[in-house]
Parts: sequence; C-alpha cells; structure tokens
Amino acid sequence: MRRNAARACLAVLVLAFGPGIAQDDVPASHAEVTVEKDGNRVSVEANMTVPVPPAVAWSVLTDFAHMARFLPNLSTSDAVSEGPDVLRVTQKGAATWGPFTFDFESVRRVVLHPMSRVETSALSGK
Repeated sequence: MRRNAARACLAVLVLAFGPGIAQDDVPASHAEVTVEKDGNRVSVEANMTVPVPPAVAWSVLTDFAHMARFLPNLSTSDAVSEGPDVLRVTQKGAATWGPFTFDFESVRRVVLHPMSRVETSALSGK
C-alpha cells in the first residue's frame, strides 16, 4: 500500500508540472515521497525538483479552483477562502483501478504555508 500511495502522489506531481514541457526540456530529476499512517491519519511528504521557478510551481500546486482543467480524474474542483491562507476545497471525480472505476468526492480544509508546504485535512467525502 505504501508503494502505491507514493506512486499516486508522484503521478499527481508529474501531472501538475508536466503539461507544456517537452520531454527533451526536462532534466533528470529526483523525487522523494514518504507516506506514514498513524491510525486514521495519513501523512504524505513529497519533495522533487522541477524545471520551473518556485513561484510557478507554487501557483500550480495551489490552484485548486482550476485543478479539474489539468488533472484528468477530477470533474470539479472549487475553493472557498476561510481566512488568510486557509481554504475549503471541494472536489469530485473518478478514480480508475484496472477495470474498476470509483466516483469520489471530498471536502478538505487546506492550510497554505506560502512557498513552503500545503497541509490538508479531510472534512468529509467518499
């Protein structure tokens, strides 16, 4: 399970940064993903170097209002501000695993630490 979660997180990062970058323009990069589970809490830390300025990477990672445009498994993604650097993000989509497709929806509280990290907590969903 840990390996699958790490691959999924890496795939999200690649999808977020990949569009518009020709494969020949991408230098070899190194990605590190760690996943830890403690009861109901799952902690994922992903670190990778991408060939874009930090401000561009941050704007893509935190563009929750437009994520459905560039993440193919999302049908909707909305973000509502709850205060400085705090968002309530609602997303719907479908996940495919082999021949199976599962609809999902989630509501998360997202705390942004600008240019550093994104913390998210599930509020509801399936």
